[in-house]
Amino acid sequence: MINGPLAIYSREEVINILTDELVKNNNIKTDTIEIAKIFETVHEKFLENMFEDTCLLDGALNLFKKLKEKSVKMAVVTSDSYDHTVKTLNYLKIDEYFDCVVGYDTVAMPKYTGMPALFALAKLNVSPQNTCVVGDTQMDAQMAINGSLNSCILVTTGQVPRNELKTFTPYVIDSLNEVCVRL
Repeated sequence: MINGPLAIYSREEVINILTDELVKNNNIKTDTIEIAKIFETVHEKFLENMFEDTCLLDGALNLFKKLKEKSVKMAVVTSDSYDHTVKTLNYLKIDEYFDCVVGYDTVAMPKYTGMPALFALAKLNVSPQNTCVVGDTQMDAQMAINGSLNSCILVTTGQVPRNELKTFTPYVIDSLNEVCVRL
């Protein structure tokens, strides 16, 4: 969904935006705690059918295999929950490729701050200077920048237009098949 809030803003930001919209602009009495509870309820309902629309990006499995062959440590850093992410990785049969999973509930700071990435790197004993983020939204680029990570490659998935992604990094690709692995 272009211009949609999810995966572009942190869960906390989406809850705050929604609460402000409901309270200030629509005169609906609510607060962030009530909205967060609604998010949890919707999330649980989503989990019942989450795999109906879940698939790998073109070239992802091939890239994971190449990186694993080269002994590259990989982590998933996501705005989703740890448990949901692990279930998804297991469903897609790609859990074996990742050495670390960090969800929004693993680290107290939102993804865009870079702190979740730094947490993952500390667990993996990898320096930020030797790290490349691969993502599909500006939040991924912000995470790389705020975490002082080496670089960021953004993949066009239809959620954010290419020209917008280019404002965050010069490394924008249309498919993970375009990533060359040379170590």
